[in-house]
Amino acid sequence: MKNPPLQRLLRMWTVLLIVVPSLLIMTIYTVGQIKLAKQENLEQIRQWVDFQERVISSWLVERAATIHELGQQAAFRNLDERQMQNELRLKQQNDPNFDSLSFVDKDGFVRLSTLQNEMSSPATRDKLYYEMALAGSAFISDVVIGRNSDKKIINFSTPIYDYAGNFQGLIIGAVKTTTLEVILKENWIGQTGEILVVNREGTLLTEPRYIDGTSNKGLGVDSAKNRLKISKDVLHNIQLGESGTATWVDYSGNGILGAYKTVPDLDWTLIGKIDEAEVLLPIYKQLVLMAGWTFILFLLILPLASRLIDRIKRPVEWLIEQSILVAQEKYELAVQPNNLGEMPSELKTLCETFVTMSRKIENTVGLLKENEANLEGKVIEIQDINALLEEEIAERQSAQDALQQLNAALEDKVSERTRQLQEINDALKMEIVERQAAQEETLKSRDALVTSEQQLKKNSEKLAATNKALLFLNEELRRISLLDGLTGIANRRYFDEYLEKEWQRAKREKAALTFIMVDIDYFKGYNDAYGHLAGDDCLRMIAGVLNNMPRRSTDIVSRYGGEEFAIILPDTDKQGAAVIGEKVRSCVENLGIKNKASLISENVTVSVGIATFIPEKDALPSIIIASADKALYQAKHEGRNRIRIAEV
Repeated sequence: MKNPPLQRLLRMWTVLLIVVPSLLIMTIYTVGQIKLAKQENLEQIRQWVDFQERVISSWLVERAATIHELGQQAAFRNLDERQMQNELRLKQQNDPNFDSLSFVDKDGFVRLSTLQNEMSSPATRDKLYYEMALAGSAFISDVVIGRNSDKKIINFSTPIYDYAGNFQGLIIGAVKTTTLEVILKENWIGQTGEILVVNREGTLLTEPRYIDGTSNKGLGVDSAKNRLKISKDVLHNIQLGESGTATWVDYSGNGILGAYKTVPDLDWTLIGKIDEAEVLLPIYKQLVLMAGWTFILFLLILPLASRLIDRIKRPVEWLIEQSILVAQEKYELAVQPNNLGEMPSELKTLCETFVTMSRKIENTVGLLKENEANLEGKVIEIQDINALLEEEIAERQSAQDALQQLNAALEDKVSERTRQLQEINDALKMEIVERQAAQEETLKSRDALVTSEQQLKKNSEKLAATNKALLFLNEELRRISLLDGLTGIANRRYFDEYLEKEWQRAKREKAALTFIMVDIDYFKGYNDAYGHLAGDDCLRMIAGVLNNMPRRSTDIVSRYGGEEFAIILPDTDKQGAAVIGEKVRSCVENLGIKNKASLISENVTVSVGIATFIPEKDALPSIIIASADKALYQAKHEGRNRIRIAEV
C-alpha cells in the first residue's frame, strides 16, 4: 500500500486537531448541560407538585367543611324538609363549586336534591358513603360519573343527627372535577407543563391538556376511567403511596420529566410533568450555535494551516531532489537553496547541513576510488603468498594424520581395559543400591503408616468442627431472617408462619384466635417534619413498648410493614383483645413522642384494628388479616387514636 504524501498527512492532522477537540468539548459540555437541566427542572417540578398538593388538600378540606357545616343547620337536625330544601338551594347558589346537593334519609333514599330528577334515584344502602355515614364518618369519594348529570364529579358526604344524637341520614355534595382542573391549570409551567391527578391504579381523575393521547379509555356509571400512560416503576411507586421524581414517555408519546406526590388520607396522587424536548431545546440551540462558530473558526484556520504546510513542504521537496542527485553521484548539480530565509529555522539548518554533508560525501568517494586502485596490486601479491602457504599446510597435514592413527590404536587398548573395569564396578554398585533400596522401602512403609493415622485423626477433628460451625451458622441465619432489621422484633415472614401454625391449631382445638393490627397515625407527616432518622427512632420505641408489654409466651409482636405492627393472641376472645388493644393505644400515647404533623394530638398516637377468629366460621388467615385491616381503616376514618373490632 502506497503511503500518503506529507502534504496530505499534514492537512489531515490539522483538521483532526481542530475538529476532534471541538467536537469533544461540545459533547462534554452538552451532556453536562443536559444532566444539569434535567436535575434543575425535576427539582422545580417537585416543588411545583408540593405546592399544588397543599392547594388541593386545602380545597378538599374546605369542601368537606362546607358539607359538615350544612349538616349542623337546625333545619337538618329537625328534619324540616321545606327548610332543608331552601338551605340546599341557597348553599348551591352561594357556592358555585357544587354541581348538586342532596339529602339521603336513614333508609338510603334520596329525599331532597337541587337536581329535579334526583328524586327518582335511590341511594342504595350498600354504597360506601352510606356505610361511612352509618359509622359516623364523613367521606370523600373517588371521581365518578353522576347518574343525572353525566359529568365527572367528586362526592363529599357527612352524617346528620337530630338533637337526641340519632342518625337521620346524610348530605351528599357533588363537586364537578372541572373546578379542580381550573385550580391545576392556574399554575401550568412552560408550553407543555401540566399537573394531573390519578388514583392508585393510575386512573386519571382530571382531564389532561391533550386528552386524545391517553389510552384505555372507558366511562361507566360509577367511575370515570381514563388510564394515564406512565412507566411501570412510577405506577408501582404510586400504588405504594410514595413520592419522587422520574422520567418516562407520557400519553402523547413524548419523553418527559415528572414528579409525583400522594395526597394525604386519599388514594390520590398528583403528577406534574413537562416535555423533555422543551427543557432541552435551549441547550440544542446553544449546541448548534457552538457548532457554527466552530465551523467558522475552521474556515479561518484552514488557509493559515495550508500556508504553513507549504512552507514545510518546499524544503522537504528540495531535500528529496538533492538526495536523488547525491545517490546518482551528480554532486556538481547539488546547489544551495535560494529561499532559506522563508523556511522555518529547523528546516533551514537541515538544508544547510545537507549541502555540507554532500560536499564531504563527494570528497570521501574520490579518496575511496584512489584507494581501490592501489589495493588491486596488493591483492595479487597476497594471492602468491597464499599459494606457498597452502603447500606447507598440506605437508604438515600428512604428518598429523600418521600421528592420529597411532593415538587411535593406543586409545582402543585403553578403552577395552577401562570397559572391563567399569563392568565389574557397575555390578558392585548395583548390589549395594539394591540392598539400600530394600532397607529404605521398609523404613518408608513404617513412617507412611504412622503419618496416615495422624492425618486421619486430624481430618476427623476438622470435619467435626466444620459440622458444628455449619449447624450454628444455619441457626443464626434462620434467626436473622425472622427478625426485622430496624426494630429487632419478628418480621413479616415470621408473622405469616406463626399465624398459619396458630390458625391450624385453633381449627383443630376449636379455640379462639385474635389478630391485632396497629398503625402509627400521621407517620408520614412525622417523617417529613423530623426526618427519617427520627422516624426510625419512633418505630424502634413503639416496637419496644409493644414487645415489652406483659403477655403470654405464645403471643407474638411483629413489624408488619412500614409503620404497621401486628400482634397474634392465641386463645384470646374479643373482650380480651379489646383490653389488650386499649393498653397498646394508651401505652403509645403515653410515650410522649411529639408529632407536630398530627391534626388532633401533639403526641404520636396509633389506630388499632382487631379481628377475632371464631372456630365455627372456619375463616382463612387471609380473611382474618383483611378483617383486621378493615377495622383499622374504620378507626382511621373515624378520627384515628381509637380501636375498632371486626368478627371473622
